[in-house]
Amino acid sequence: GRGAAELAAHISFDDAGLPGPVTVSLECSDSPCLTPGGTIRATVTTEVALPLIPFGMVDALGARVTVHGNAVTVVDEWVER
Repeated sequence: GRGAAELAAHISFDDAGLPGPVTVSLECSDSPCLTPGGTIRATVTTEVALPLIPFGMVDALGARVTVHGNAVTVVDEWVER
């Protein structure tokens, strides 16, 4: 569930050399969340420094942008739970 999604996001960001906080939100179309045929939307949000700005100047200039990534998947209808 949520813990696995957060762990995957942190590992991916670490592998890419991206520092900073990562937030993960999950939205389910049905309740319970793993209802067969329902959808789950994952959104990952972080802030990154703009490129080509010296590291020491990023915070002083407010040279950061918020970046969001989204993915939607359908819960398999044939998995026994």
